[in-house]
This record gives sequence, structure tokens and C-alpha cells, in this order.
Amino acid sequence: MHLKPRCCARCSILATVLWLLKQIGGPGPGFEWFFLFCLLVALLVRWWRPATARGVRWFLLALGCVYLVLSLPIAANHIADWLPAVPSARLPGSAGPVDALVVMDGDNRRGRTLAAIQVNAAAMPREIWVMGDGTLIEELSAGGVQRNRIFHISFLPTTRDQIASLAGLVARRPDWKIAVIVSRLQAPRMALLLEGSHLAVRLIESPVDVEPATTGAFAFVPTYYALRLSRDAIYEHAALRYYQWRGWIK
Repeated sequence: MHLKPRCCARCSILATVLWLLKQIGGPGPGFEWFFLFCLLVALLVRWWRPATARGVRWFLLALGCVYLVLSLPIAANHIADWLPAVPSARLPGSAGPVDALVVMDGDNRRGRTLAAIQVNAAAMPREIWVMGDGTLIEELSAGGVQRNRIFHISFLPTTRDQIASLAGLVARRPDWKIAVIVSRLQAPRMALLLEGSHLAVRLIESPVDVEPATTGAFAFVPTYYALRLSRDAIYEHAALRYYQWRGWIK
């Protein structure tokens, strides 16, 4: 009798965490602004309540340490590697014949765009669909994709909205070979959603915009791109857990 309210409470907490991560970790410098916001709040608390000076110092030290660790390539790569593997996913160079290519908007747009350009050059799909932000259209066009083969579906704020739109596209082209591009970080969640929706499409993993060092001394040197990888991977971990709680994936 008490399990349902408790599960609902946990789902609400996960939804709040997911929303917060999406706000501070979406495209743009949200993660960096969040750090500055925390710094400003801490200084205001220190000014308003001088007695909290010691607590504020510890908070700022902890905040700095968290960001420092997340900016280490070795830490970022480990966080990303903890995401489930997707054995069925293909790399852009091994996509095979493709009639329609779908590029999902999301994290690491540069990597998704480069993957789409590679698939376009190798397979020359009849149609390329961009689902989400329209800036990908300009980047694809600049990369040599003919504008008259690019189609755009906007106003898809969530991955589930993208899946619903993709299902409609598959239904309208039952005999076409359709492939969808997402980043390697989003691929586990997308693969589970595709499986649950029974959509027979090929999943293509794109790299992140800039892959951090994995070996050598540079793996221990903090970088902005490693911080971004940590941010996006943490978001995907939270999204996977939330989708599982809601029953949208298994």
C-alpha cells in the first residue's frame, strides 16, 4: 500500500534532478553559468550572514573540487564508459544502404553533424531529416548536403517526442531503409526506446564534439571538453534511470 506513493516521490525527485541537469547541461554554457551562480550565491550568503564564512569556504572548496574532477579526461571517460553498451549500434562508416537518414538534435551537435555528412557521402540517402534544432540544417548544408534533400521537424523538446515523430516517418515509408544518428552518449537510451517502440531502424553512434585523451599524461590534465563530456554523460545516466522509473524503457 505504501509502495506507490514512495515510487511516485522517487519519480518526482528524479524528474526534478533531470530537469535541473537539462537546464544547466543543455547546449550552451549552462554548466559554467551554474558554477558562477553557485559562487555568487555563496558570496551573498557570506555577506548577509558573516557567521557562515567557514561553511561558505567549505562549500566553495567542494564545488571547485567537483568541477576539477569532472574536467579530468580520465574521470569524464569513466563516467561515459559506465553507460550501457549498444552492440547493435553502427559507426558512420559502416551504416550500409540508407534511404532516409534522421539526425536527432541533442548533445554534441558537431559530432552528429559530422557523422551525418559521412553517411551522406557514403550512402547518398534520398532524404535527410533533422529533428529538433534548425542550426543542424545550416551545418549539414555547409558540409555539402544538398538543401533540397534536407527536411526539418521542429518543436520536439524531448527524446520521446523525437521517437514519436520517427515512428510516423517509418510508417509513411515502410519499404525504406532508415537510419538515425544520435551521439554515443544518447545511444543507450535511444536503443532501448527503439526496442520498446518496435521500430526497425539502424542506430548510428556519432562521437562527441571533441574526444578527451584516454591515455598518457593528457588524460590527467583538466580540459573544458572533458567537463562537457562529464556533464552530458551524467545527464544520460539520470535520464536512463528516470525513463526506467516511468516504465518507458526496460
